Amino acid sequence: MKINSNYSEKESIVLRYGQNIEDIPYHHLQAASIKEGTLIVDLGDFYGVGISLLDLSSLSYTGTFKDWLASITIADCISRGINKYVYQSSGNTGMALAAYSAKHQLCSILFYPSNSRYKLSSDFIDEKFTKTVECDFPEPLIKQMTKKVSEGLDILQVPTLEHQIQANKLRAYFLEEHYRKTGRKFDWHVQSLSSGYGPFGFYEGIKEIKSDLKPPKLLGIQQEATHPYATDYREQERLPALTENIAQVIEPTLFRSHPSAEFLQRMRNIIKSYGGAINIISNNRYKMLENETRSILQKEGIILTTKVVAGQEVIVEKSGLLALMGTIEAIRAEIIKKGEKVLIVFTGGVRQQKINTFSPNLVISHTDNKTFETIKKFIL
Repeated sequence: MKINSNYSEKESIVLRYGQNIEDIPYHHLQAASIKEGTLIVDLGDFYGVGISLLDLSSLSYTGTFKDWLASITIADCISRGINKYVYQSSGNTGMALAAYSAKHQLCSILFYPSNSRYKLSSDFIDEKFTKTVECDFPEPLIKQMTKKVSEGLDILQVPTLEHQIQANKLRAYFLEEHYRKTGRKFDWHVQSLSSGYGPFGFYEGIKEIKSDLKPPKLLGIQQEATHPYATDYREQERLPALTENIAQVIEPTLFRSHPSAEFLQRMRNIIKSYGGAINIISNNRYKMLENETRSILQKEGIILTTKVVAGQEVIVEKSGLLALMGTIEAIRAEIIKKGEKVLIVFTGGVRQQKINTFSPNLVISHTDNKTFETIKKFIL
């Protein structure tokens, strides 16, 4: 386990542990890095269970947890001489990659769903370097359109799965060093799930380190509107099937409705190897728990980032809140036992930030060939 002590964990996780990243020269990581810090915030005991947050956003450049990923993706592009790429995002990755692209004067094309516009900010999206395409159709079709543009115009699509793994494994290195310094360990690793890249990378990092420390169990949390991993988990454990309802999306970034067979198997392997569970927070439970969980955070001075949308205050990033709700529900259900320690991956909203109004360069509502030609003219 290599550590560059010239960089603190609050300054850049990427540079502190970046010498453990494969296939990207370290000097390119140094060139790409801006600020990718992290810290642990303690919330105290809840029914005898110690709860802490792994804050991945308040010490980052854009205020999103995807800055780690953006830094590594841009470093790889720099090392390979790539100066133009296309990507699809529901908010965090889009903002981070746009910001890092502008900082390094690289060109990018961002496709994102219309219900995520409020997550984007003109503070970090520079039209000189990033062209934005708002898509008014479902996530699977946005992925198809992004892939079609990438292949049809011969533009690299990022980030790759390997970028995701390399970025997310760094939290394992951070927690290993934290344990060596403090002797503190966690029994549960809790995260809201979309594609599952966070746990995939984290447990890959654990395998690389080969620590004597027993790895934490995974508690994955999904929302009622999209819960493929929770459904698969219940099938594997032969638990009663979830009632399928058409539910309103609570958090747009937790969008992945149809993970591949490979991803489903990866998640099964994590649960089988390390233990854990994957649960959902229904929309009704979200409404019932929102004030309680926000109050828990506020007692520690954590005020969630909000924005006024259509005259209503909206929490910009609810993934961490859902993970906290899922933790509380698991404690009450005695899935998490008294005396255990929990680390919740808090992926956004631990700092207040100014989020300026953002407007896309192009809005599309169809995926036909005519639309593709429109996009082609717009990009070229």
